[in-house]
Amino acid sequence: MQNSRSLVLCLIALLCPAAAQEEALDQTLITRARAVLGSGLGSADSVSDSLIGLPDLPSRMRAAERFKKTDVEPEPILLDRAIDPAEYILGPGDHLHIYIWGRVEENHRLMVNSECRVVVPRIGVIDVRGKTLAEGRALLEEQVLAKYRGVRVQVTLSTIRRFRCYVLGEVERPGAYIATGVTRVSDAIRMAGGITDSGATRGIVVANEVLGSRTADMAKFFNSTVIEANPYLREGDRVFVPHRTQYVSVHGAVPYPYVYDYCDGDMAADLIEAAGGLGRGVDSSRIIITRFADNHDELERFVVSIADLESFELRRDDRLMVSGHADYRVHRNVTIEGEVRFPGVYPIREDQTRLSDAIQAAGGLTEDASFSTSRIIRDTLMDQKDPELVRLKVVEPQLLDPTEIAYIRSRSRQSESSVRIDVGMLRGAGFDEDDIILRNGDRVIIARKELTVLVSGAVVAPGHVPYNEGAGYRHYIREAGGYAERARKRWVRVRRKGTRVFRDPGDVGGIRPGDEILVAERTYRDPLLTARDYVAIVSSLATVVLTVFTIQSLVRE
Repeated sequence: MQNSRSLVLCLIALLCPAAAQEEALDQTLITRARAVLGSGLGSADSVSDSLIGLPDLPSRMRAAERFKKTDVEPEPILLDRAIDPAEYILGPGDHLHIYIWGRVEENHRLMVNSECRVVVPRIGVIDVRGKTLAEGRALLEEQVLAKYRGVRVQVTLSTIRRFRCYVLGEVERPGAYIATGVTRVSDAIRMAGGITDSGATRGIVVANEVLGSRTADMAKFFNSTVIEANPYLREGDRVFVPHRTQYVSVHGAVPYPYVYDYCDGDMAADLIEAAGGLGRGVDSSRIIITRFADNHDELERFVVSIADLESFELRRDDRLMVSGHADYRVHRNVTIEGEVRFPGVYPIREDQTRLSDAIQAAGGLTEDASFSTSRIIRDTLMDQKDPELVRLKVVEPQLLDPTEIAYIRSRSRQSESSVRIDVGMLRGAGFDEDDIILRNGDRVIIARKELTVLVSGAVVAPGHVPYNEGAGYRHYIREAGGYAERARKRWVRVRRKGTRVFRDPGDVGGIRPGDEILVAERTYRDPLLTARDYVAIVSSLATVVLTVFTIQSLVRE
């Protein structure tokens, strides 16, 4: 008998560790174990047979894990705002400070007892059950003034009470938690680990058998800051987060479009409020509500205005579409930089504001503005991919024909986002091709006049040389110290400012400020490598000649 009892105790200890015995074993398991011990069964098989029919222990213990480690330690009392005497409900544990001065000087610090009563010395017992701080204060002052003449009374809340509340349902850690008179429903849910993925954020029940039940709506509170949707907790409250089973959705011109939980009695205005209210550019006369007419695909469609939202009652699975005006007050701007009097960001009108209008708004050009080298950077051009260029770049170079190679080189030299402009032409009357229509996000960069010419390449002193009107390219090369030792004097090229192509000096029509003169340099070659190349060429030619003579000899024979 003693062996059987020891065996059963060992079995129970193995199935339920000591740390979880109280939560994992319910009264049914304990009763069944006692029955086994009392029956005098002496084998492990008999004990196992007697436990058949109980729920699976591991699964029951996993469910019990949700009820473990609840926060029972009180947190510091932090107020989210000053206490409203008309809203705060007095309860057991609240401390009131009563100041009496005048013909009588008294000072009492009193606590509301467990029966919601306040015992005031020489005054009596005052019942404050269910009363707000404002109502309790008025009642206490009335009783004091009835007792004493010629005095003044001040009643304040000195200490906020603590009490136990329950958070149940679809939260991570259901259980009992310590709350205060200024703990809101959202605070209790946070202490319980938050709402699970299958939990509802609307229609949260705050049950109270004595004070009556209420509901909380986290969507309204967090998306629209409706404080009434997140009430304070009271003694006896049980917060229950239900499972998500019914839905309504809202889309369109609202800050938080989403599929929300449906609550009985929901009006269209409630759903809009849960979604953060109406957004910008709402069409006040066109809010579309789509509803299932049956349990399949038959739909009904209602078009209501904003004025009808308060009276239009929703049904589960309704879908709201809040229409909005297209391009409602779009902020279109361009940035003007460089040589204008007032650089900055300026508003434009779509398809109407031209370059000259923007420059005029910026105060016009300065005296140092360069007419022909200014440009516009347009982001939309960067997004326009050239499919032909993309295709050619993945082809092996030896497979490309000369036209395709020239196309790749030409496109590679182009600036994808830059448009060259000649602002000097804008000073004339009327519009021309340079007075382009601006787009939202354009950057207009008015360049500064260049008073130098850049000389680079195989010269003695590469760098900028002062511009001399009418001088040719040789003048600037001399100013740069002349040709270097390895310069290719017959290969001199000029590039206009703002371009990427070097051209022959005779094709550019003279040197301008900001131009670049490039003198090519002879490539260094190792004499041994050059001799080797010549030997290889001669050997190849000799082989070809020998092959030809051999073929001719064979033909004659």
